[in-house]
Amino acid sequence: MGELYQQLFAILLALAAPTAFPSAESSAPFQIEALSVETRLFVALTMFRITLTLLLLHFIVAVLYYV
Repeated sequence: MGELYQQLFAILLALAAPTAFPSAESSAPFQIEALSVETRLFVALTMFRITLTLLLLHFIVAVLYYV
């Protein structure tokens, strides 16, 4: 069923492309550079501590369950 919806969406997009995405008359391509700061999940100290706590709890539960 999902494939049918994908095909219908592709057909509708192809039919509406000339009106939805008009072509530019005279625009030259230009180069752009985007810079952003991204904090990784395990680099943040708080997230690292939460992860270690959860892993420790899983370990304790596993030891108590299997012993």
